[in-house]
Amino acid sequence: DNIPFHIFCSKEEKDVTMFMSSYGNMEGKAETRRVLKNGEIVNFKYIEVMDNYFTGRCAVDNNNIQRMQPISLEETRDTDCWEDHVFCFLMGVSASNAQFAYQYFGGKQKESALKFRRIM
Repeated sequence: DNIPFHIFCSKEEKDVTMFMSSYGNMEGKAETRRVLKNGEIVNFKYIEVMDNYFTGRCAVDNNNIQRMQPISLEETRDTDCWEDHVFCFLMGVSASNAQFAYQYFGGKQKESALKFRRIM
């Protein structure tokens, strides 16, 4: 589509992060710090693209953990049909969102994914 994009990279002690984005620049946005192995404290600012990732990643991670416990819907259906896998993934995400909403808005305690699916 001829849309320009940027590739942003970050190297930390244990991993390398790369983002491809059609927005953002190299100006730091969110200040953070790291303590290196030698005890030195380094302060720096994340660029906007990385700040957005670190701000929102827990929502995605928590949803995936909930969706996969104890076994994902994609794994329970033994099929090679791509459409079925996509459907099961969307059902799993919807069930996780419903469970988080049930807990948050209903003031309910966290339950196992299986127990909540039986309630649904």
